[in-house]
Amino acid sequence: MEWLARNLPHDLFRDKESILWAAGVALLVAIAAFVWEICGFGSARKQEPVAFFSPAPEEELPREYSPSPTASEILAAIDHAEPELKDLVRKDYLGRRVRWKLRLSSMCKLPSGNEACSLYSMFMLSGTQLKAVSVCFDIDIHAHPFLKTARVHERFTVEGIIQDFPLADVVRLRDIHTIQKASSERSVNPPASSAHTDSLPRAG
Repeated sequence: MEWLARNLPHDLFRDKESILWAAGVALLVAIAAFVWEICGFGSARKQEPVAFFSPAPEEELPREYSPSPTASEILAAIDHAEPELKDLVRKDYLGRRVRWKLRLSSMCKLPSGNEACSLYSMFMLSGTQLKAVSVCFDIDIHAHPFLKTARVHERFTVEGIIQDFPLADVVRLRDIHTIQKASSERSVNPPASSAHTDSLPRAG
């Protein structure tokens, strides 16, 4: 306002019209300054950062294999997360070491030009039959020969690391540390109804 008074000609204030004009200019200047301050252009204050959690580096995650959270609980947490947070929630579970009791659903040999290839993709179920989710992983069946006679719905204890979530109801594991029949399912001589791997339901 002082600058305006110094720079406007003095004869502008000699009549009513000039006074009103000067008041209008001053009002516009005040409004512009207000808008400038509200928008933050002239403020030295820094905007507070939005607080998002970031996934812990894998080396900081627990080294032991844990039965919790289960595959169902993890997928439910992702599903219930706000849309803008889903990716962060997914990443928070990657690299976790898990020990889950699963039921065999199917297994299939991985494509390879080598007939002697023993890598198979295994698909298992976690949870109840009414609310089951899938867990998949690749494994060398020659290193675990008992899998050749595995039966559909047979129970296994699997230890591995969460790799990703290829589908909304699927958890994929990597670096399988342990796979063994659940204690209640152990058998030296499989029953006659046991099926060879090739007769199990094939995925895809």
